[in-house]
Amino acid sequence: MIGCIRFCIIMPQEPNTVGLIFNIASDATMEEAVSALEAAKISVDAPLLELGMILGTGRLSQLKELREMPVFHSVNVDSPVQIAPPDSPTQ
Repeated sequence: MIGCIRFCIIMPQEPNTVGLIFNIASDATMEEAVSALEAAKISVDAPLLELGMILGTGRLSQLKELREMPVFHSVNVDSPVQIAPPDSPTQ
């Protein structure tokens, strides 16, 4: 089983700017996806080639347009996940 834990440093962002998770379509390459994001003025924070994903930052108002791009299987707003320590009573 492959897992991924991402640690973030929260930096001040422009209003309406959100973290985005891009799942690349099976018939698209990482290079095509990155080029599409750069053309849309999306900040590419981390291309995850092995997972076929890209983490980026963009404006919430662009979400519909980004989801219609054929190079992506899905585009989702990133949200924080908190995992309790192994010895914690809350699991």
